[in-house]
Amino acid sequence: MALVAMDLQILEDIDGQPGAPLVRPLESGETFFVEIQALERGDQIDGLGGVSLDIMWNIDHLRSLESNDTLTAAITDDLPMFRSGTLQADLGRILNLSGASYESAGVGRRIGDGEFEHFAFLRFEAITPTSLTEITLLEGISQTATYPSLSLRHEDHDFDVEMIEIVAADPQTTLPEQEPDTSNALPDGEVVSPETNEPTKPDAADPSPITEPTDEITFPTSDESKTTDDVVASTDANSDVTLSLVADATGEVQIGDLITIDVQVSESDPDAAGVGGISIDVDWDPSELQLVNPGSITDTITENFPGFQGGSVDTAAGFIDELTGASFESAGIGRAIGDGVAETFVTLTFVALKPTDGSSITVSLGDGGVGLVGDTSGAPIDVADAQTNVEIATAALPPLIQISTSGTDGGLEFAASGDNGVQSTMLRPGSVDSLQYIEIANVGETVLEVYEIQLGVDGLSIAANDLALADGFKVAPGQSQRIAVEFSAGEAGSVNASEGIVVVSNAGNRGRYAISTTAETTFAADLNLDGRVNIADVVLLDSVFGQTRGDGMYSESHDPNLDGSIDLGDFGLLNAQFGMQRSAAAFTVADIEEDDDSLDSTLDLLALDALNLSDGVR
Repeated sequence: MALVAMDLQILEDIDGQPGAPLVRPLESGETFFVEIQALERGDQIDGLGGVSLDIMWNIDHLRSLESNDTLTAAITDDLPMFRSGTLQADLGRILNLSGASYESAGVGRRIGDGEFEHFAFLRFEAITPTSLTEITLLEGISQTATYPSLSLRHEDHDFDVEMIEIVAADPQTTLPEQEPDTSNALPDGEVVSPETNEPTKPDAADPSPITEPTDEITFPTSDESKTTDDVVASTDANSDVTLSLVADATGEVQIGDLITIDVQVSESDPDAAGVGGISIDVDWDPSELQLVNPGSITDTITENFPGFQGGSVDTAAGFIDELTGASFESAGIGRAIGDGVAETFVTLTFVALKPTDGSSITVSLGDGGVGLVGDTSGAPIDVADAQTNVEIATAALPPLIQISTSGTDGGLEFAASGDNGVQSTMLRPGSVDSLQYIEIANVGETVLEVYEIQLGVDGLSIAANDLALADGFKVAPGQSQRIAVEFSAGEAGSVNASEGIVVVSNAGNRGRYAISTTAETTFAADLNLDGRVNIADVVLLDSVFGQTRGDGMYSESHDPNLDGSIDLGDFGLLNAQFGMQRSAAAFTVADIEEDDDSLDSTLDLLALDALNLSDGVR
């Protein structure tokens, strides 16, 4: 039998207050309360001093009527400390709804000692009829705490799942009839103009208004006049926009060569003053060509189109989706391009990867469409797609790249240095792991040219001594180049990036070499790096209180705010973070022997009840 149990009950909503348990199906549109109750069954346990839960539901059938401002008020007054909770209504969940007591200080009391006791009331609304929908409980990240403190496993919990039936509202239950609202009624004979939304009298003889030319961009939006790239031909020869591709390479290129492609645009409408905005899609074969600059794709757009820039790149599929930019000349933002002459919208650079007699790059109009400055006709705009073929010659002996790292399985794992006596895979905010490296070797027989090293993780950088190598370098056959990399930890969290570092080169085997990067950052006050801030950290900080940089016992790993002095400011930060912890699945701690420390790393805020600090916190 599980040591801790959590139960759910569905209660009536009586004018916004919880009522009696509901034993009938809910009606769509009906509001109700969910009561969460908690229980512990341990013979040597005297109740729960803290509860933490995640609550899940189906947003197609249920809607939470809580807000992030009301969540903590929903928790019992018996657990008034460290209250928290995050409502994610669009995902149908409340994360880490939690509270705790501190009885030795006279704050709250323990609950659920051998019997179910109230933890929280949550208010919901039934939305759509269904024969079965669920409200589910899971363990929260702050974890439920027993008294005395025990380390609970997942299997020590029994979480209730509440099944709910929702039926259509009773058709006999109707709203009171209301008199029609005539306060905004129009005088007889007047109607609302669809163009201006203003009252007007119908006039069959009234001619259509004359639309003056404008310098704004007009994007056709109606079904009859939408922008499209798949029409056979425009009904108006003056409404054509043409895409074209201009490559800097002529004839065959070699494996590893860079190929620059200008995507150009022009329009031939005599009533328009150029293209004011456009969205394009780009396709290529990723086994034959590699895009060099996918991490900063909007930087390739002309400076004449600084507005509405966007675009997403899938290098594995060889596709750029909706690469978009626009001008707004009347506001002094950029200018129109392609007024009767082709002008560059975007410049893309590729690397040739393998021999082919024709690797195609195709550009077509994206879903964002195209807009012409001064065109107010709303007529369809026929956009001609563009395609170019690149011939890649056979290279007899291409350069071949091989990369080794300081990590395992070809990746990089950033971790604490262990100078505080603790071996851990975790870092504290502000700490830096500068012991990692990648080594790039050329095992081919021609020169390997590394074009760039892309960093895809915040806090990741190339060491200062090797910074010049980030923009590219060459490696002779049989030689290698080692590059030191650093990771500076930010806020608590996890990094697990499959493309933390990407090396782009002319290698014949892997023109784009991705290196995985992992790191775990704990809290600033987690001095023993066990993923939680608790009594063990209080004792460790107390043991070095008063030390400053240069003293024998001072270490930055013992200085939570890293100001060079271990003082009351550090205790204040520890107090603010006390009780925080990383989820068990988010980190691992290595080389910590069990039972070596009288203050177990599983101690939590409830251990304060059993700790007697005779001289107080200094």
